[in-house]
Amino acid sequence: MADAVWQRIDDELERRKQRHLTPSTWSALGRTIGATDQQIHNWKKRQVPSRHHLAIAMAFGWSVDELLGLEPTRLHVAEPPPKPTRDFSDRRLVTPSEWDTLQAVTVMLGEAELEDIRRRYRELHERAKNALAGPEGPSPPR
Repeated sequence: MADAVWQRIDDELERRKQRHLTPSTWSALGRTIGATDQQIHNWKKRQVPSRHHLAIAMAFGWSVDELLGLEPTRLHVAEPPPKPTRDFSDRRLVTPSEWDTLQAVTVMLGEAELEDIRRRYRELHERAKNALAGPEGPSPPR
């Protein structure tokens, strides 16, 4: 039998599916928090392990108390993603929602893995700057 936390997660995933938000499936949630489909299947028969509560709450933008039902769940209204643009003058490469996801990932990864991600990010960022500069150099701000 599913526990209350499982039911709360299941209800939120259904709400997200209807609104085209992510994560909206159990598999997507598992990928977000680093759990396999088999682990998630076992949660329904047993219960959601407490070691995953923080990551799940963060994936939904909730507190752990909201996940556990100790506080009423706030309904979060997602804003549509910004339209893609070729104007990179502000150099913002990460949206606020992507930043929240990155913060959740830091809970799940070790320092060596995070440093590797940072190194790859710096390399990609440098390549993007060079590609934007082109042969004439950077374009003047508008």
